[in-house]
Amino acid sequence: DNGGADAGGWDAPTGGGSGGGGCFITTATVTAMGLADDCEELTLARSLRDNNVDNTDSGKRKIKLYYSIAPSIVERFDGDWKEIYTKYIVPVTELVRQNRVEEADRIYTAMCIDLFDRYGLRYSDTEQVELAAEIAGISKETPYAVKYLLVRTALKFYKWFKG
Repeated sequence: DNGGADAGGWDAPTGGGSGGGGCFITTATVTAMGLADDCEELTLARSLRDNNVDNTDSGKRKIKLYYSIAPSIVERFDGDWKEIYTKYIVPVTELVRQNRVEEADRIYTAMCIDLFDRYGLRYSDTEQVELAAEIAGISKETPYAVKYLLVRTALKFYKWFKG
């Protein structure tokens, strides 16, 4: 059970990133918590994305990967949305409110890596694996099975290293 949250209707923004959709995981979390689409948590997450993360090439690649994987995370999630809210969304909201956007982005990224690892990247997700491999600089000629293992290993290493 995903606490009443699902991926239906949460489209990535069209154009440059601003707009109502695109914060799939935050939207699922605040929906499960009974909060509105215009709540502070979601508004500030969108602001972080639109005004900070989306301004660099690496940020654009990170967002592209997020839009590719996040809907499947929300669909597959069988954990506790309250845990996600408390562990990640509340601190990110507070940091953005304090204009500590780099720290907020690090926490949001850590959340995504954790959830990508647990729910969002399966061997059969070829499009997402290929995109993650491309972002990681893995050669296109690398066999798919090796790409998948390298991406999965990178996710584990990131989680281990970041604690």
